[in-house]
Amino acid sequence: MYPRIPREEKRRLLRERLANKIMQLSMLKNTIICPECGGTDIVCDAERGEYICRNCGYIFAYMMDEGPEWRAFDLEQKEIRSRGGPPITATIHDKGLTTTVGTFKSSTYHKLEPRQVLTMWRLRKWQNRIRVSGSKDRNLAQALGELQRAADVLRLPKYVVDTASEVYREALTVEVKEKSIQGLVGASIYIACKLCRVPRTLNSIARACGMKKRDVGKCYRNLLRALGIKIPRMNPKTYIKKFVNQLKLPLEVEKYAEEIYEKASAHRMTSGRGPAGMAAAAVYIIATLFNQRKTQRKIAKIAGVTEVTIRNRYKEFIENIDFIVEI
Repeated sequence: MYPRIPREEKRRLLRERLANKIMQLSMLKNTIICPECGGTDIVCDAERGEYICRNCGYIFAYMMDEGPEWRAFDLEQKEIRSRGGPPITATIHDKGLTTTVGTFKSSTYHKLEPRQVLTMWRLRKWQNRIRVSGSKDRNLAQALGELQRAADVLRLPKYVVDTASEVYREALTVEVKEKSIQGLVGASIYIACKLCRVPRTLNSIARACGMKKRDVGKCYRNLLRALGIKIPRMNPKTYIKKFVNQLKLPLEVEKYAEEIYEKASAHRMTSGRGPAGMAAAAVYIIATLFNQRKTQRKIAKIAGVTEVTIRNRYKEFIENIDFIVEI
């Protein structure tokens, strides 16, 4: 039994159907006629997407914007952004081009019959087999899942994750001595962080991937040699900003720590030194000057270096740069 439609609802549907017919006929004649009063003085409100009759104020049609929701300022942007469906992403092994079988519910969110549920289970099983068919797809699916997990631990932005995914895809096309998935994932993340100038130490990346720093560093060097990528030098000022934010220090500490590093760079003290250790020592000195008591152990833990490294850089700053430290 179909539900009975009220009389008023039937009249409204017939009225809308009649209005659409009149709209179509008037469009063919290049004139728009109001279905309520028959007037032809029609105003088009482009912002609201409506046709309004000036005589009676009847709103009888809505315009549909069939264009894209994005903007493009040149032909190259238009070709990149034009798509049908969701955007392509490098963080999925098939780049998001295949479909996925979702929840086992109807369009009205009601439970399906047992026979239909079995059919959906079969569809999902074969869909997963089709998506991950070969050994390369299985490797990519596992590696990109591990990469996303490590990126969540490191709190990396999306563009860094996309860059790391592209680097890993390139690593599969060349001969690399290191074949472990975790090693290649850690090396890809480290390369992406350096290319995007996002400060992350090798220690933190190795911990996020569950590997030793030595193994990730070895895979990183092998991957650089195989891909032929030129890594830009990381500016220690980015580490200074990161350490100041994590230690919740005032902005003056960041400002003077950067000045100390610039003086150390002028004295050629930064050559052959790790940027994280230099930045941690500069932050420690200025925090002490501003009576912001932060222990070397706490700063070393955040910077991913040892306390001995901070003490050695601290002594070099004291001996070569003219300033007074009161402890």
